[in-house]
Amino acid sequence: TIDQPEQPIVVASAVTGAKPATTAVRPAGTRFTTVDEETQRHKRQEDHDSRIALLARWLALVLLVGGLLWAGWKIFRPATADELFTKITTSVDRDGDSDLRVIEAELTEFMQRFPEDSRAVELTGYVDQLEFQRLERQARTRSRALGVKILDPIEQLYLSALAVGGTDPVKAQAILSDLVDLYDPLGVTADGKAEAGNDRSALTEENRRWLVLARQELKKINEQLTADAKEQLPAIQERLAAAEVVARNRPAQAKLMYQAIIRLYGNQPWAEEEVAKVRAALDELEATKTE
Repeated sequence: TIDQPEQPIVVASAVTGAKPATTAVRPAGTRFTTVDEETQRHKRQEDHDSRIALLARWLALVLLVGGLLWAGWKIFRPATADELFTKITTSVDRDGDSDLRVIEAELTEFMQRFPEDSRAVELTGYVDQLEFQRLERQARTRSRALGVKILDPIEQLYLSALAVGGTDPVKAQAILSDLVDLYDPLGVTADGKAEAGNDRSALTEENRRWLVLARQELKKINEQLTADAKEQLPAIQERLAAAEVVARNRPAQAKLMYQAIIRLYGNQPWAEEEVAKVRAALDELEATKTE
């Protein structure tokens, strides 16, 4: 590189001897860079960029590995007693306890790893209930199977109640009530436990399980029938009042209404009082007709 002060370039005419003229002026301080220096500068810049890119890749790799390790630790780390208990109770509060299979794994893990925890006593009821639900599902499956020979009479009666419960809950209610009265008159399974105690009962533990299930199913049916009564009684009462109005001018049509109420609700215990009124009105209608 050559740095020189500004020098005018003079071109003189050799022929005419004219006065020399200034044809160009090179700016002072001009720096000439050789090709090698430019190449080295670019190489240094590329090396710098490469180091930054490499550092960024290593940093990303470290973050990725760290994230995977943390996620793996979270996944495979055994849950604490508090975490298991919270998950169980939250699920029950949100979804109810009608199907505890969704928390079966957590229940089993809690009872196996933390049997001395004070909350284990509280969860024991869920463990028992889970077992009864499993047994009930098996029973319902067997009740739908054809040609299944059941030797135990308690199980057979229970399954027969399940078979008719969907279409005739009143009949199922009667079967289950009689089953409990016949095989457990002392109420040894009334507390919902199937373990044999000091009650001097001849019932086996398997018998007790079926009786506990029978009591649970009977409770469900009673609650359903009570709900049906609350919902349908006003409708029956309204139809009875309408039939009484119709009977004044069109007794034949009123008779059809009375008979329909008897056919539809005559076997419903919760409608017994209203059905009795219908029968009395029908008898009065028949008596008036004969006169």
